[in-house]
Amino acid sequence: MEKSKILRLSDLVKPVASATAFFTTLVILSVAYAGWSTPVPTVATGQALTKALWDNLANELADHDSKIAGQEAKTANISSVGGNVGV
Repeated sequence: MEKSKILRLSDLVKPVASATAFFTTLVILSVAYAGWSTPVPTVATGQALTKALWDNLANELADHDSKIAGQEAKTANISSVGGNVGV
């Protein structure tokens, strides 16, 4: 008869570290994609940059900046476990 294996805390460290690394990477890539895919208003070639267009561009960039700051605040408390993770 085989002896039943006792599950130790040290047996769970590697899978938990791998999962943490995976989900942290997923969050970082999601934030980067959201920043990249946010549309910025365009101005046609040769079109005069009017005050309205300039204000719209400034508002869009401020909105984009606040979205990134909000995501940074949400992920500020995420910490990673160092060491050999081996996924």
